[in-house]
Amino acid sequence: MNGFAKADGQSNHHAHYKTPTSVAESVQAYIWSLPAVPSHYCRASTNRLYLPSSMQNLRRVYLGYKLHKQKQAADGTQLNTPVATRNVFEYIFRNEFNVGFHCPKKGKCIKCEKFKNIPTEMQSNEMKQEYEQNRIEKNATYSYVQHKRDQELWNENSDVTCASFDLQKVLNTPHGDSALLFYSRKYGQWLK
Repeated sequence: MNGFAKADGQSNHHAHYKTPTSVAESVQAYIWSLPAVPSHYCRASTNRLYLPSSMQNLRRVYLGYKLHKQKQAADGTQLNTPVATRNVFEYIFRNEFNVGFHCPKKGKCIKCEKFKNIPTEMQSNEMKQEYEQNRIEKNATYSYVQHKRDQELWNENSDVTCASFDLQKVLNTPHGDSALLFYSRKYGQWLK
């Protein structure tokens, strides 16, 4: 009728495997236990949490989950809960959690990071003064002041073109998140 073939009566629906609730809950509990923190730069505009860069990717997080489950089985704390497959783990991670992986864009000041990692109740007045002095010195450097001045000049006069280049990306040295690694490699090259 009307140029269409009659339906053959076969169903396209296949029986799908449903993940047991206990497995899904164990995955959720593991993901909640991860050391996720809010973004430093876009904290006001998003509630996304970020895992440390040491976790690198979802495959590594899943391997951590499997090791965690194996350790629980060896300890005897959870014997009957099966380990979720990688697909199930990734599905739950991506669809039920707003978590990403932190990829640092630039090296961080070691003194500032050290101070930020000390709990507030353990910070002495001397530590706070050193931190403030370091922050003042960091903001007073010539390159930072000059860069800010160039940005303001461009805002005042649109005929002026301001360009900024980060040449660390083209240097032929191993990449690392620590500023100490970068400068110690440079120092070693200067000695040769």
